[in-house]
Amino acid sequence: KELVADFLHRSSPRREHPFLALGCSSLSQTILESELFGHEKGAFAGASAAKQGLLEIGNGGTLLLDDVGTIPPAVQPKLLRFLQTGEYHRLSGEKVLKSDMRLISTAERDLRDAVALGTIREDLLYRLNVVTLQLPPLRDRREDIRLLVDHFLQKRVGRRGRKGIEEKALDVLMKYDWPGNVRELENVIERAAVFCQGATIRTEDLALPLKGSPGSDVLAPASSRAIRAGSAVSLRDMERAHLEGVLRSVNWQKATAAKILGVGIKSLNAKIKRYKLSRTKASPH
Repeated sequence: KELVADFLHRSSPRREHPFLALGCSSLSQTILESELFGHEKGAFAGASAAKQGLLEIGNGGTLLLDDVGTIPPAVQPKLLRFLQTGEYHRLSGEKVLKSDMRLISTAERDLRDAVALGTIREDLLYRLNVVTLQLPPLRDRREDIRLLVDHFLQKRVGRRGRKGIEEKALDVLMKYDWPGNVRELENVIERAAVFCQGATIRTEDLALPLKGSPGSDVLAPASSRAIRAGSAVSLRDMERAHLEGVLRSVNWQKATAAKILGVGIKSLNAKIKRYKLSRTKASPH
């Protein structure tokens, strides 16, 4: 999503101005509001100096709000006012500021459902929903996988030289369903490039949480390899194995794991606690 938003920015008359991105799901209300609008000195504990928000820093450019459906209700009217008038206040500020910044927002789920649940204001949805682009999941555009793998490997060119990937390993990647989409693919390639022996990534270097689809040859980490999609195990055990595999594949970086799983940090922590998972102790299966 961020790549598409960046492409739209670079293809527009705003390309000479900043492109900025803000993930909404992992931030508290106060921090989100501060990042977006800025704050004045003393606005909250730890605010020892005034700070510009992204709307001020990126004036004239493009702002990507990722996972906009998680914005707290108290912040939504302030965002709506900015979309309607271009005006806003810093947190605890009285001065009216203006910004000519284009807003691109993304959502994991249909925001009309969020409106029905009362978590998103209907008038905010109307302001956000001017032009909608539906991005198909990676499993529906598998022809992109080879290009993306090559791109991610090229990004890792350094003193050790560029890594390659064997055709069999690429075939494994092509068969996996990628619930975490491009971000999950990037994490898998990053991990494989770090831990593979030599200059070529092989099948055994890939760490994928579960089978991509019934009957495919996709690998899973050793701890969850016994649990396969469609096998006679409970959904609870399958979720626990999948969660543990994702956490391991991203070296327990919870923010990254939450993105891959499509949940918020609070939800991820609750699941970790429920299944009694830890970085040093594998969960029972």
